[in-house]
Amino acid sequence: MISGNDFHSDYERTGHYSQQKRKNVQELGNFEIELSDGKTVTGFELLANGPDNLSRREKCEKDLALYLKTYHTETFYSEFAPFHHRACDTIQASIETGGKYVYAMQRGGGKTAIAVGGAEWSTSYGISEFTILISATQELADEQIETIKSDWMNNELLLLDFPEIAVPFRHLEDEARKAKGQSFRGKKTRVRWDQSKIIYPLIDVPYSQGGEAVIVSVGIKGAIRGRRYKKANGETVRPRLAIVDDPQTAGSATSESQCRERLRILRNDVCGLGGRLRSCSVVVPGTVIADNDMVHQLLNDEDSDWYREKSRMLETFPENLKIWEDYWAIYKQCQKTKQYEPAHEFYRANRDEMDRGAKVNWVEGYDREKAISAIEMAMILFMGDADAFWAECQNEPRKNVTESDICVSDKIGEKMNGVKRGLVPHASQHLVAQIDVQGNSLWWVVAAFSEGFKGDGVDYGIFPEQPTRYATLSGLKNTLKKKCPGMGDEASLLHGLLDLFEYLATRQFAGETGEVHRLAKIGVDEGYKTSIVHTAIRTSNYANIIVPTKGMGIKAKSYPLNHESKDTKPGEIIGDYWRLVPNNHGHKSLQVDTNEWKSFFTNRLATPRGDTGAFCLPQEPVGHNECLADHLKSEKAVLMHDATHDRWKQEWEMKTIGKDNHWWDGFVGCCVLASTLGVKLGGIPQVKKKGRKVIRRAIYD
Repeated sequence: MISGNDFHSDYERTGHYSQQKRKNVQELGNFEIELSDGKTVTGFELLANGPDNLSRREKCEKDLALYLKTYHTETFYSEFAPFHHRACDTIQASIETGGKYVYAMQRGGGKTAIAVGGAEWSTSYGISEFTILISATQELADEQIETIKSDWMNNELLLLDFPEIAVPFRHLEDEARKAKGQSFRGKKTRVRWDQSKIIYPLIDVPYSQGGEAVIVSVGIKGAIRGRRYKKANGETVRPRLAIVDDPQTAGSATSESQCRERLRILRNDVCGLGGRLRSCSVVVPGTVIADNDMVHQLLNDEDSDWYREKSRMLETFPENLKIWEDYWAIYKQCQKTKQYEPAHEFYRANRDEMDRGAKVNWVEGYDREKAISAIEMAMILFMGDADAFWAECQNEPRKNVTESDICVSDKIGEKMNGVKRGLVPHASQHLVAQIDVQGNSLWWVVAAFSEGFKGDGVDYGIFPEQPTRYATLSGLKNTLKKKCPGMGDEASLLHGLLDLFEYLATRQFAGETGEVHRLAKIGVDEGYKTSIVHTAIRTSNYANIIVPTKGMGIKAKSYPLNHESKDTKPGEIIGDYWRLVPNNHGHKSLQVDTNEWKSFFTNRLATPRGDTGAFCLPQEPVGHNECLADHLKSEKAVLMHDATHDRWKQEWEMKTIGKDNHWWDGFVGCCVLASTLGVKLGGIPQVKKKGRKVIRRAIYD
């Protein structure tokens, strides 16, 4: 029988044994590592011997590019291009001096790998005591920290030259729970190995440089502000380096508000991480996704204190693009079989002619399994998706934003038709007017159209008339209330509408060759004071030619107005992205998809004078149409995509809130009125639906 004393003695002995065994396991000196040559060494041997090649380690401390090429040959196996060396030099200078650097490289150019390698370099040598890795989302940021973890766990050259970092990290065996008890010669290493945070081990060896360096990862909309870490000696450190890698998503890049918010976070929260007394270096390796997105704005902000750089895949294109079209026809056939040798053989046979004039910025930058040269690789990407190529490979995106000033401002002279303002151009068939209703004024335009959607602005103005050529809604001298003293807002608007209806409907517009024209239709916006607008129409002597119009900003995620899924009610007329629908006021309202028609009108403005479908402006002396020009360039359109229905659409918005766009809206409305009168850009196939003829065609050329 075992006595109580014997039991406790055995328990104490076994407990002491387990505790000692645990200490032995947690002690780095006892940790065994098998090298690639089959040799097994202990952590103590590696730490005691120090860097395997101290000279190599010291040279790389002074040269980030050399560090990357030396310790990460699997990633940086190709020769660096000049832009790689510039990026490494600038990142190194930014880290060492507290600068700010944004750069964009071609797809596959290594921008992220260089930046993350820079973070690893700076912490390994103790240059940055606290580094923060920021990406568009927390998940993407964690992937960057995972890359650094993988390097320390698997890179043997780092193990041999930086044993004071690699041995403790390998000892953890990728298990965060082991970090708490890890020690070297009886002293805790204070190492951490979490999903979003690692702390470099504190090892008491003479060659250690990066002890207690911190790296954390966070999404750009996460908790960035107020980051700090208290070291073993009691010193509190704040971030010295922020790597902000691809801080935007495809969705945020096309959203003006999201771009603005992310730029605010970058400029305020990220750049302020170092505190008031010490600056934080910021490096942004970015991808340009859309015109005027966050990265595009950073790269083009000449007034900022950022060092900016972008590189292109193709510095110049091949001169003979026709032969590349022949190549692409062969390549597309090869895509069906996934056998690309016929295309490559064509390239080999004609390489001198196909390469003529082309210059790439990175001769080694191509996939050997997909192309024979960097030029062939670039042209495959270009011909496969030109928009993606310009954005991701050239960092010069085609404008996702279509601006309404495409043919005005400095080019407005090219859009004037030579016909004096107020006269109707020869051969015009339809004359229409559109009124934009504002609280204290009415902004009107008149336009003439003929077959092929040839359009001309005839006249435009403000009611009441203003004493100056340039006027803004907020600064009008004459208003409806001043014209109708003693009347309230609604009464003065009603009288103003009736007076303007009378003026426009009875006006005889002289033709360029002496003929007389009258308005066939007058559209008036019913979006403001709807009941007053309808009352004015109903009581007007010219109600038969007046139609209330209602703009509807149909988005990509919504069905078009003329979509077959929309029910057609009795009395409705469906046209090109418009519907005439009965209303509660005894007549019909013209519903308009303004996004589609603003894009259509912009295309008309962009069409050269004399070509089919061109819209021109009336002839005026230089400087007389500055106000009109400002209206015509007041809006922009962002190309949006609805993944559910795989539908793309330009959605229009004001460039600057508060700017005037009333004549712009008016000419867009005139185009819609012309469409209701049967003016067509091309032939219109008709389909039957529910016994009615429904127009089905795109309004674009």
